[in-house]
Amino acid sequence: MREHPIERNPMIGSGAPTLKGIRTCVISGRFLSGESIGSIALDYGMTENEVQKAIRYEVLESTKNFDAELTRLRAIQKVKR
Repeated sequence: MREHPIERNPMIGSGAPTLKGIRTCVISGRFLSGESIGSIALDYGMTENEVQKAIRYEVLESTKNFDAELTRLRAIQKVKR
C-alpha cells in the first residue's frame, strides 16, 4: 500500500496540513486523548505508519511554533530592559 504524504491544499481543510483529507491535528488529538494508533488507522483507512507520521508532524510543528514564540518573547524582554 502506497503511503500518502502530508499536504496543504487550500481546497481541503482550508489549507491546514492533512493526510488523506484528514487534518493532522485531528489525528494527533485523538492519539493524545488516549486512542491507539491502530484504532485511528482503522477509522481513517490509513496505515499505522501514516498515523504516526501525522502525529510526528504535529509534534514538530508545535515545537517550531513554541520555539518561535519563545524567541519573540525573549526579544521583547530585551527591549524592555
